[in-house]
Amino acid sequence: MRRGKKTAWLAKLDAFKPGRDALAEELREVCLDPVTKMVDLFARVTANNEALSELRRARPAGVMEDLVSAELHARGLDQFSNNKQSLLTSVRLIDWETGREIWPPPQPSMAAAFAAVAMPSYDRRFTADWAKENERRAAGQRAEQQRMADYSARTTWEQEERENREARERFAESQRKKWGGS
Repeated sequence: MRRGKKTAWLAKLDAFKPGRDALAEELREVCLDPVTKMVDLFARVTANNEALSELRRARPAGVMEDLVSAELHARGLDQFSNNKQSLLTSVRLIDWETGREIWPPPQPSMAAAFAAVAMPSYDRRFTADWAKENERRAAGQRAEQQRMADYSARTTWEQEERENREARERFAESQRKKWGGS
């Protein structure tokens, strides 16, 4: 009796394998090429996002244009939220051969990043050029303070402009309602 159950089970297994094999082949066909394409696309979108961030940081005061990222634009969103997350940060793609995660790209550990920073072999503050080094650092601090002041002025101006525009729109709407206009 035992031998009969084993034979029946092996027969079921043999009947099962072609369906499994067909699904495995379809999975390879459907997933391999798109994963490669998605990694390439995600990398290009990430590079585009970085370039867009650079452009935003260099935006002169008074310019109100604010472009959204390619992903936000493609998805018709103004911003990401808890229930509408970025694909670039939430999608995980795995290399079929190695089983390693290929997206998002691996980030170096904090220790590796720290070790990669080249430390100066000496500190200019403790040389005959200490005054020049102090002046160079002071100039850098002044430049950073000016950059922060410009940023603060620009964001304050933009906020005031936005608030004024919204107030004008509310006033115009109240006037239309008051006088029955459309």
